[in-house]
Amino acid sequence: MDPKMLNAQNLSAFIMNKTNITPTVALTGSPPQSTVSASLATTGALAVIFNSLAIIWTVANKSLRTPFNVYIIALLCSNVAFVGTNYTLIILSNVYGPSWIGYAGCTLRLYALYVLAPLVYNSHLMITINRVWALFWPISYRARHSRLTAALISCGVVAYVHILMLPQVLLDHLNYRLPMENGCRLNSASVLTLTAFTSIWVFNVPTVGIPAAYPLLLWKMWSRRRVMGRNRTDNNQVIQRPDGKKEAFYRPFVLLTLYTCSTMVCWLPSFFYYTLLSSFSTVQLGAALYQAQQTMYSLQPVLDPLFFVLTAINLRKYMWRLYKLQSPGPVKATSDRDKSVPTAATGCDAHGNPKTEAVT
Repeated sequence: MDPKMLNAQNLSAFIMNKTNITPTVALTGSPPQSTVSASLATTGALAVIFNSLAIIWTVANKSLRTPFNVYIIALLCSNVAFVGTNYTLIILSNVYGPSWIGYAGCTLRLYALYVLAPLVYNSHLMITINRVWALFWPISYRARHSRLTAALISCGVVAYVHILMLPQVLLDHLNYRLPMENGCRLNSASVLTLTAFTSIWVFNVPTVGIPAAYPLLLWKMWSRRRVMGRNRTDNNQVIQRPDGKKEAFYRPFVLLTLYTCSTMVCWLPSFFYYTLLSSFSTVQLGAALYQAQQTMYSLQPVLDPLFFVLTAINLRKYMWRLYKLQSPGPVKATSDRDKSVPTAATGCDAHGNPKTEAVT
């Protein structure tokens, strides 16, 4: 069960409390536990491996330690924490039964669902807000944004999510825990008002806000490109921007585009599925529909690091060198014989001087 299912249960409980209507929401069958476990094990393993490798490569590559990539690292770390914790506990619960993980394991799973999952959502939202700042207020962005600023903002998001969501998990653990025979879930009736309010902020706002902000960012990007094109041709002078700066300018927006499209494809089916469950008093949904939206939802942590690799040009070159069994650093002469090997020009450095490497 993913966070939106629990959110739907909380909203359903809120509706029942206010209207005294007993909903008859039902699934017409449920997917086999072995199928769910196999699907989660596959996507979970891929997500943990891909996110971990992307984090290691980004930290190891100095050219990728940019302020913007601090938000990417925060997102990848959130993916590893959420997938590694939640998927593992779901698989153990499906294989050995809900009571096998115990109350401590149930609390850890609720922490993953109600704290770590919102961190993933809000990490995506943080990337969108960063691009809003960069495109609408570029002077302020260039003057004030740094790796320290990005790190502080990321820590602020972690604190914000914990302040909103952690109290209900602790209250449930200390006072309101339901019997484990029926599974591990939050006692939403005991923390009803708090859960309904905070779930909207940490789940629904990012889900709706990310695609809603993208058209404005696309318009601003197009307008800025037109202005830059006019400035380059003023007085019959054409100003060419270096390729590296072009990549640095467009790369974050390309990555944001991929992330926005993937969140719409992966999140919205789950969003509408559980909104439907929580909004109607009688609805029949099949197991195949549940499995489809669950699979799409679990693909997002796998796609996040892949899209980052595709847009990180320097990282792609680094990985290609590893594949070709070449050193990722420059070739250094180690003896007089090596220094006498003829060299060939391979490009220009920042000062316009040709760079060379040993010919093998």
